[in-house]
Amino acid sequence: MNFKKEFSFELIKLNLTKKDVFEFLEISRPTFDSRLKYPNTFKLGEIKKLNQLNININYFKNDLTRKINSDTI
Repeated sequence: MNFKKEFSFELIKLNLTKKDVFEFLEISRPTFDSRLKYPNTFKLGEIKKLNQLNININYFKNDLTRKINSDTI
C-alpha cells in the first residue's frame, strides 16, 4: 500500500482532516500535498508533530533507518 493511502487511513482512524494536519504542521496545503506525494521530504520537526497527533510514523522510522544505513556503507 502506498504512503498516501496509509496516511489517509490514519486520518480516518484518528478523526482528523488534512486541514487539521497541515494547519498543525504550519505548512500550506500545496506543501502538505507535496509531502504526501514525496514523504521523504517531510522535515524532522514535521515528523515529530505528526507523532504528537498520534499519527503512525513507522514509515518515517523505516525511511530514516534506510537513510542512515545507506550513508554508513
